[in-house]
Amino acid sequence: MNPNRLSSVVIRKSDVVRIIVPSPFGPVHTRVVGDPAAPGVLLGPGLGSAWFDWCGVLDLLEPFAHATVYARPGADGSGRLPRRRPLSREVEILDSMLGLAPGPVVLVGHSIAAIHVEAAARLRPERVKGVVLVDPDPEVIGAGRPFDLSCLLGDLTLIGCRIPAFRAGFGWSVRHFGVLLRRVAVGVSTLGWADPVPLDVIRERYTDPASAEATLAELAGYADQVAELDRLRLTHPLPAAPWVVLTAGRSSSAYALAQHRALAALSPGGRQVTVPGSRHMMPLDRPDAVARTIRDMLGPGV
Repeated sequence: MNPNRLSSVVIRKSDVVRIIVPSPFGPVHTRVVGDPAAPGVLLGPGLGSAWFDWCGVLDLLEPFAHATVYARPGADGSGRLPRRRPLSREVEILDSMLGLAPGPVVLVGHSIAAIHVEAAARLRPERVKGVVLVDPDPEVIGAGRPFDLSCLLGDLTLIGCRIPAFRAGFGWSVRHFGVLLRRVAVGVSTLGWADPVPLDVIRERYTDPASAEATLAELAGYADQVAELDRLRLTHPLPAAPWVVLTAGRSSSAYALAQHRALAALSPGGRQVTVPGSRHMMPLDRPDAVARTIRDMLGPGV
C-alpha cells in the first residue's frame, strides 16, 4: 500500500484494518484484511449493507488474499452524499479501490453491487482476475430501464428531504427505528443470522440519517444503472476471466434462477451455482461458499 495515498487504523483486535481511500467523490472508508502482497479481492456490498456483513468472508479470505470491502460515499462516514448514483460514478469509485492492489483482482458484487462490478469488469478488463456475482438483482438482460416501484419511492423520499420539516421527521425516524429496520432486514434475508458485531457498531451505522439518505440515493438510481449497464454490454465485452453467478438456494424464484443463468451465459465460460442454505444475504448465511468461489478463481497455488 502507498502510505502517501492511504491512512489506516486498527479498529478491532482481529486483523481487520480501516483504510481511508481518496476518490473523486471524497474519502471512501474501507476495511481490509490480509497481506498487501497477496492476490487482491474487492468486495462490493449490496443496497444498505455494511462492511460487517462480510466479516465471515473476510475471516476466510485473510490467510491467502488481500481483501477489501468498501462503503460507498454517503455511508459509513465516506465522501459526499450524491443526489443520484449513476453507474459511471460507481465505476470511478471502484477505480479508487483497485489502486489498493498491484495487479488484477477478483471483483465480488452482492445484490445491486453486481451491476457495479460487471461495469468495472467491462471497462477495466486489464484489472480483472475474475468476477463473482452474489445473488444479483434478477433484471432481464437487454430489456433496458425497468420500472421499479422501490426506486420511485426512494426518489420521492429524497425529494421530500428537501423540505425541512420532512427532513427532520426522516432523521428522527432513522435515529429511533434504524436498528429495528436493520434487524428486520437481516431476519427476512438470512436463515436466522445474528449480527456479527456489537450493538454500538450497528447503531453507529444504522441510526445515521446521512447513511440512510445514501441508501435512498442508490435505490433511486437503480433503474438508470440497469439501463446504463445494458447499453455498456453492447459496446464493451467481458474480459477473458472466470465469471460465476451465485444464487441463493432458499429464496430464489424460478424467474430469478432463469435470469441468473442468462447472466452467467454472458461469458463463454460463465457458471451459475445455486448455494443451498442461503437466502439473499449470502455473505452472512454462507461465507464459506463465497470464499471458496473466490479461492478457486485465484488458482491452485493459493
